[in-house]
Amino acid sequence: MALTYDWSETEAWKNPFTLEKHHLYYDTIMASVEDNDSSWYKDEETGNIVCTQPILEAMTWWCMSLDLCGVTEKNVDEWLFRIKYARKVGWFKGKEGLLQEWETEGWTHRDITLDDLLTLVGLKVNVATISRSKWLKRVQEHQVRKVMWEVENEQS
Repeated sequence: MALTYDWSETEAWKNPFTLEKHHLYYDTIMASVEDNDSSWYKDEETGNIVCTQPILEAMTWWCMSLDLCGVTEKNVDEWLFRIKYARKVGWFKGKEGLLQEWETEGWTHRDITLDDLLTLVGLKVNVATISRSKWLKRVQEHQVRKVMWEVENEQS
């Protein structure tokens, strides 16, 4: 089954990042826009060069790892718990589970907050939601298999 999503009702979708002409990477980004090789694009209504907030695409994929079907006001606390837990136990690695922001110096990363998740209320993805206990069991079983594999391969 293909992954489908709808983020059109989220505040994050309605408020893309805007590229300012004085930005350090303006020329580089404009070149990629002209080559259609970028997540930056020209907003036909405003004429601004904008970028969809990367958290939207990331959250679409995180739904599968975190077994949550979307973001609602009722489940933002569960999202925050699962993201923080996934990062703590190594389920998410590197920059996974971090918020990517557009700043003067370019893209930066930081921990996601409850306020960030509230901008994502309305995201819908065709993923089944499972309870926290079932999800924690799945994560633990994966971590155990990973350690067992490492032990077995060390002995070889």
